[in-house]
Amino acid sequence: MASSVATAAGEGQAQVFVLFGFRQVPGGFRYEVDDAFDLSAPQAQVAIVDFCQRLVQQAALKVVPGLWNCWPLKMKEFLTMRGQAWPTSDFLPQLRHFVRESPRWVGDHMDIDRGTAAWLGPKGDL
Repeated sequence: MASSVATAAGEGQAQVFVLFGFRQVPGGFRYEVDDAFDLSAPQAQVAIVDFCQRLVQQAALKVVPGLWNCWPLKMKEFLTMRGQAWPTSDFLPQLRHFVRESPRWVGDHMDIDRGTAAWLGPKGDL
């Protein structure tokens, strides 16, 4: 899962991608999927949403409103607005429902067919 963050325009501007569910391969700057990462675990859902919320609250990071996304945070809002439990213990069915009801850009960059969720880049890369 990745989130995209953009800083304010001007000096110091950067685009940052945060990835969860990967581990560093020893001996280099390479990463691989961490099969132990389980986004369906309620603790993981809470931790990622908490991370996203803290990210925009840190003024020093200069996150530009509207130029960042965190689909787990949007999924939380989606579920709670409908009176459904969050974190959800029924993650993949709820994720599929969220994607069906969300703007197209959400589902266009998601891979949920393999029983997991990944945020993919426009060319299908992580």
